[in-house]
Amino acid sequence: FGYLLEGVGSTGGVANASNGTNGTAAGLTNVSEATWFAPSTTNYLDMEFPSGKITCYAIVSDSMGAATGQLQAVITVGDVTSTGRRLLQSANANFAKARNKMKDSLKAFRSNKVNQAAGSMALEGRKKLTPAEAMNLRAELMSQIATGTQRTAGTASYACETFGAGSLVTAAAADMGVTEVVGAGDVMGKLVTAKKSFMSQTCTQQAAKMMSNALVAQIYGNALAQADGTDFLNNLIVGMNNVMYQAAFGKVAGESAVQVVAPASELSVQRLTIANLLGQLLYQNSPQETRLAQQASFSVPANLTSVFGTSSVDINVHTHSYGAAPAAEGANIVSPLYGLTLSYADTGTVAKVANLTEPFIIRIPVDLSGLTATGKLLFTQQVKCVYWGGSSYISDGCNVTSATNTLVTCACDHLTTFAINQDPNVEACGDSRQQSARGETCDDRNLVDGDGCSSTCTIESNWECYGRE
Repeated sequence: FGYLLEGVGSTGGVANASNGTNGTAAGLTNVSEATWFAPSTTNYLDMEFPSGKITCYAIVSDSMGAATGQLQAVITVGDVTSTGRRLLQSANANFAKARNKMKDSLKAFRSNKVNQAAGSMALEGRKKLTPAEAMNLRAELMSQIATGTQRTAGTASYACETFGAGSLVTAAAADMGVTEVVGAGDVMGKLVTAKKSFMSQTCTQQAAKMMSNALVAQIYGNALAQADGTDFLNNLIVGMNNVMYQAAFGKVAGESAVQVVAPASELSVQRLTIANLLGQLLYQNSPQETRLAQQASFSVPANLTSVFGTSSVDINVHTHSYGAAPAAEGANIVSPLYGLTLSYADTGTVAKVANLTEPFIIRIPVDLSGLTATGKLLFTQQVKCVYWGGSSYISDGCNVTSATNTLVTCACDHLTTFAINQDPNVEACGDSRQQSARGETCDDRNLVDGDGCSSTCTIESNWECYGRE
């Protein structure tokens, strides 16, 4: 037996058989490229294909070795059952039946069965469907999972099961669509209200993986519209804060930190007393997907006792980094998102750390590879330290104290999730516009000395011209 995929189904087909090696025939154009199976005494072969035209080949031999010529037939596989002896129904049609069963489970409030089915279907769909069919399937599966979170009692164990299913559905990050990305955020947002109890390392890893996959999809170009990006980022930050609080459940002050690593996110939580936190320098790795080797850091001021009222209270110290900043109007983010959250150990309530007289000193690595040559030239003059304010990036309460093209240092009087923004509207020496109000006497669109206009945009000695006009 052999086969060759053509037309719609040419992007990938999978054959399942016990009498031969599984094979995939993608983009084949002639019979020499067909997939063939080992000879078998069985006169049939069970196959699953995506929709499209399939050319089937066979050579029949008798016990003495006499063989026919190559036989072939062209069949069309679709989502509607064919009449006659052969069932020429596509794998997509079989998945449609499974999706209907999931809907029946939702109606019966059996959300655990939805999670189990979604994970399995996502894995099989990547093998047996066309890319477009698989994307549509994953989008529907994520929607079903999100709906299921509203139809069951929210417990930590159910949340863990849901994160596991979500991480499987989003596993092919490079092939995810916007619907799946938004769906991952919806799932995380809906589980924030689940009953709080201990979450295992495996559970927190699955949660981070699901959201990391959604972040990677945005790095690959599936950027969200502003409204969707706002909802996604809020769900990500609040949801993972909640997950990491539960990861620290039952810990005592001074125990080693719980660390979770996924391609586009890294998170850590440790229980400490305020007295042990004061004056510390906390480091946070950059997400692997960003390829930034430098770490971010947070220098903790000595005046935090005023926020908590005592230095003996136990708190959860949660640092995190996320590798893609969803779009926001007016923002040109050139760094991952880095954050530090302090929450009360007994309740998980996030402490409001704001208006400090002694600021946190935050060092943030930047990636300027997406900027133009002019943008890189002017970056250190147009840089801003910003934080996520729930609907946009805000700079209030944060000042840049130093900046290079690889690292920016900020002084901020509060805690949240921070990033670095380049604002091209900020007037700068080298932007080709002479700004007298800034003390500029020239601007030759560079920051080079010795060409008549200095690196600070002032006319250099012996370059002034005198005489009659």
